[in-house]
Amino acid sequence: MKKTLTALTLGAILLPAAALAGSYPGGHSGEHRAEKRMERMAEQLQLTDQQREEIQKIMQEQRTEGRKQHEQTRERISNVLTPEQQEQWQQYREERMKRRSEHRENRYHHGPRYDG
Repeated sequence: MKKTLTALTLGAILLPAAALAGSYPGGHSGEHRAEKRMERMAEQLQLTDQQREEIQKIMQEQRTEGRKQHEQTRERISNVLTPEQQEQWQQYREERMKRRSEHRENRYHHGPRYDG
């Protein structure tokens, strides 16, 4: 049971994070990164306006589907767990989100620069 719980938890955690476009310190949201990626792609491949619009639509659909899939996976896992395990899993997820947030803050805020 413990191995199954661990495997399910890892599966839920390792879903494509790109589908969950969250905000990062400094104003770099998932949407911002997607726009930059699209700009680079359009420039490198010399996309027409029509190609660019179609590709943007495909990418947006992927983000939407990824979010839906992530939520469905969490719900399915939750249905397998006992109420006590659900509570533990929720606490684990909250702690993980807190650590990720702290990591992002540390990543984007390095403190004062040394100008030697």
